[in-house]
Amino acid sequence: MAEWKKLRVLGEGSFGKVYLVLLRFTGEQNSEVSLSALKTSNLIRRDLLSNKEVIVYTHMILKGLCCMHEKGITSEEANTDLGEIKFRGTPYYMSPESVRGFKETALDIWSLGCIVIEMSTGLREWWNFESTNQLLCKLAFSEEVPKIPDKLTYDCKDFLRKCLMNDPQQRWTAKMLLNHPFIQNKYSTSSVM
Repeated sequence: MAEWKKLRVLGEGSFGKVYLVLLRFTGEQNSEVSLSALKTSNLIRRDLLSNKEVIVYTHMILKGLCCMHEKGITSEEANTDLGEIKFRGTPYYMSPESVRGFKETALDIWSLGCIVIEMSTGLREWWNFESTNQLLCKLAFSEEVPKIPDKLTYDCKDFLRKCLMNDPQQRWTAKMLLNHPFIQNKYSTSSVM
């Protein structure tokens, strides 16, 4: 079990605040204490994001993933300092290989594709499962990928196809995706990384 307490604000931007937090993990035999940074978001909204907003947020996520992946870090590995957690990540965003225990940078690209679908439609692609176990079984044993909504632009659909390939070796990298036309429609080549 984990408890946390905000200690102070480390920084603040237009989208939220970053806090220094004290984390305490209590197990059956011992407890562990560590410091971490926690980012909160002011992006609570009820309407769908515009295509431009989806591109802007996707670009920001990709830049962060590029920095992490250049160091060989996946988003799941970034959570290892938070104690022993049986499932890392939310099943709705987990890639098939991460359910099977493989932790490569391509798993973040799958998750990004799921996030882009949710930002664009307001719905999670895998929303219709009765249980988490049912979803995890589908991811682990099925070759099915999330359905790409018809209403999206051609470039967005193509971007998602590059993210949601069942074979992680075939998925584009974060660096490649920064140069995809979906992102480049908003950003000139000189402003991307």
